[in-house]
Amino acid sequence: MKKYTLKLSVFLSLLIAIPSIIEGISVILGHRKSDEIVLLWLVFYNVGMAIFSLAVAFFIWKNSTLRIQLTSVVLIGNILVLFILLFIFFTSAHVATKSIFAMGMRSAVWLLIYFLVRKKSY
Repeated sequence: MKKYTLKLSVFLSLLIAIPSIIEGISVILGHRKSDEIVLLWLVFYNVGMAIFSLAVAFFIWKNSTLRIQLTSVVLIGNILVLFILLFIFFTSAHVATKSIFAMGMRSAVWLLIYFLVRKKSY
């Protein structure tokens, strides 16, 4: 993996993970109130996946052979949750549009990371 591709992949994963952890923990601890619908399971998912993403960033940085598989786990997890959110939104509308947008953004960034990681793996 080329050095700039590696650095960009790690930077993007940290750019997504760190704010998710900070925001999610503040919601869990009750420091942040919102007028929007808060799905507690989604907050816990976001924090858990963000912590896992930090580990994935480490494996990418170390150019580990597991980097592609771990990146795939994050990407597939985020896309699956995005589809769940869209399903809930279209069937009952009990999802904040901000949550759908954020998960869509995470999915798009992790898709980019996946392609960057795969780019030089063969």
